[in-house]
Amino acid sequence: MSVRQRGSSYQYRFTLDGKAYSGACKGCTSKRSAELYEASVREELANIHRQKTVTALVENYKFELTGGKPITLPEAFKLAAAKPSKRKATSSYARLREVYWNDFVQYLSKFNPEVVDLSQIRRLHCENYVSYLIENGRFVREVAFTLTTKRRKKQVS
Repeated sequence: MSVRQRGSSYQYRFTLDGKAYSGACKGCTSKRSAELYEASVREELANIHRQKTVTALVENYKFELTGGKPITLPEAFKLAAAKPSKRKATSSYARLREVYWNDFVQYLSKFNPEVVDLSQIRRLHCENYVSYLIENGRFVREVAFTLTTKRRKKQVS
């Protein structure tokens, strides 16, 4: 453990599996609290290094990856749409994607009411939804039409 005070803050530095890690101790006011903080960072990194595959890492740390709170199905689309992307979808395509997502959410609420968070969705749920689509079509069959009319000016001769 290597903790040093630089100015008014404490800095830590250590190596793990041949890689050097360093940083500032957040909220540390004494050397002892800085050493405890460095030990917690070291332990967290050791846990991450124990994961053998990327799938295991994501599965075991999905709560931290989502920002520390569960994402419910209705808010998942809004969060995904708010993410920055290289290309902006046209508004009609974006609305269509939202209709597809809402159809899937309605299907899950009918046939799997225990699934309320995005992390609870499994491959089996998606496969069942796709087979339902193939056999029956959309789950929500309500269709809303929007008519736009263009007025033409009459030409008087």
